Amino acid sequence: MIKSSEVYFSLVYDWMKEELLKQPVIQADETTLKVNRDGRKAGASSYMWVYITGEHDDSGKKIILYNYCRTRSTEHLRNFLSAYQGTLVSDGYQPYHTFLEEQALARISAIYKLDESWKGRSCEYRTEHRRRILKPLVDEYFDWVKEQVKTCSVPPKSETGEGLSYSIHQEKYLRTFLEDGNIPIDNSACERAIRPFCVGRKNWNVIDTVEGAQASAIAYSIAETAKANHLKPYQYFEYLLTELPKRVTQKKDSSFSLDDLMPWSSELPMSCRKIK
Repeated sequence: MIKSSEVYFSLVYDWMKEELLKQPVIQADETTLKVNRDGRKAGASSYMWVYITGEHDDSGKKIILYNYCRTRSTEHLRNFLSAYQGTLVSDGYQPYHTFLEEQALARISAIYKLDESWKGRSCEYRTEHRRRILKPLVDEYFDWVKEQVKTCSVPPKSETGEGLSYSIHQEKYLRTFLEDGNIPIDNSACERAIRPFCVGRKNWNVIDTVEGAQASAIAYSIAETAKANHLKPYQYFEYLLTELPKRVTQKKDSSFSLDDLMPWSSELPMSCRKIK
């Protein structure tokens, strides 16, 4: 598996990454894993990051990429996205899980409900309606939050108090979705994308080597991107192992391309496709 990932599947991974970095919105999340032989003391945590195309992306290219890193340093984020010029959505904010006040939950719920009703609409439609209808609700929400903090309605050191304060500190970023219909209101789509890896981790518990972790990242990336594009993962891997050996020697040719092998390609055989 490690050898196949290094020689063949890494070509598909790198090609998908190039496409991902062209998208206007990327969502990111991460989870921990254990790697036995990574040069550190036993039990040290490593991280598997996941990057996906924006939830509202309408390019027809659904991409899910995993990236193994030894630490949670933002340097890894910078390295992976060094050539990226779009908008990154990530979880710097978790108040929806910590607010206990019914008023806060009611205000947030109203905003979510309206935005969800526009999910199938165009980017332009969402942008216009978010600015016209949601912005006053968001303004009202932050006015309410600031008033609670100012009047010390809840203990500052409580979970609710800390959530309110953090909400204010993140206000600039939390408002970004109002200006661009392509930006999702939260990062739940990325959290769903990382779930298959978390389920697998419960079964195999630990990865033995760094090379194994990197191979896992590539394999999960291809499998999950295949599923997101309505492919049968097993048949798609089988097809790649048939076609990629023919392409390896062409990597340095100017005509080298893997477009026809991408999970969203219309040129893939029907045997790889799920019947909708």
